[in-house]
Amino acid sequence: METEDIILISGIVIACIWMMTCIFLEGKGRRYVIVAGTMLDVVLFAVSRNSGLLLAGVLGGLACGLIPTLVTRRKYDRAVKEMHGVKNWTVVSIIFFVMIFMVISLAYPGVEVSGV
Repeated sequence: METEDIILISGIVIACIWMMTCIFLEGKGRRYVIVAGTMLDVVLFAVSRNSGLLLAGVLGGLACGLIPTLVTRRKYDRAVKEMHGVKNWTVVSIIFFVMIFMVISLAYPGVEVSGV
């Protein structure tokens, strides 16, 4: 395995662990995890400085958080119920997608998004 693959896989695993932690915690604990995820996204963006992938992550998070047609309605309603509202689900989705796309930009610095 090359270094890029290790960075990519570990970033995806960390993002998934962050998402599951966010889902399992309630109240102030969830708020702290969301703030930690936001800070991690800011650090990842400061290191990678790839605004195209940042925008792709934000748009992907908005699409996943606001448009229930991408998944079945039942799964979307369950996710919104778990997160106590569409706003919370959208924020968590945006942070997750940005995290994934920033890890991609770290692993493969030459990647550019065309059309965004």
